Amino acid sequence: MSTSQKTKMSVSELFKKRQSGEVKFVPRKVYDKDADCVTYFHEDVSTNSDQLDPFITLFYNPVTSDLIGFKVKCVRMIVERLLKSGKKADGITFYDVLTVAELLSKDHQDKKMHREAAKESELAKVVLPDVR
Repeated sequence: MSTSQKTKMSVSELFKKRQSGEVKFVPRKVYDKDADCVTYFHEDVSTNSDQLDPFITLFYNPVTSDLIGFKVKCVRMIVERLLKSGKKADGITFYDVLTVAELLSKDHQDKKMHREAAKESELAKVVLPDVR
């Protein structure tokens, strides 16, 4: 069946077909263009999640605590950075995306620490003029 002949199933239809065994789980990476994220699961179980930062979320099996998937957000921005760094579009791997996401995560955490330090400084106590 060609891609153009495939019809999208609703979540409830997919769930019913998965429960009946008609549709089997296949591990795969999925890019959601609207959300600009890549999600990957290699097990078909309910999950616990741990959002590490605004870019990376990890999914765990609640019974075994094994890592079974992840989500990376802001993929377009990450790919643009890779292209600007000299990577060829057809040579970008998911490892490259995860590496940049990790760097962005560290940068985000550093900036968050600086914001928290600024809140505690003397400048944070300065009263602003009336701007009405």
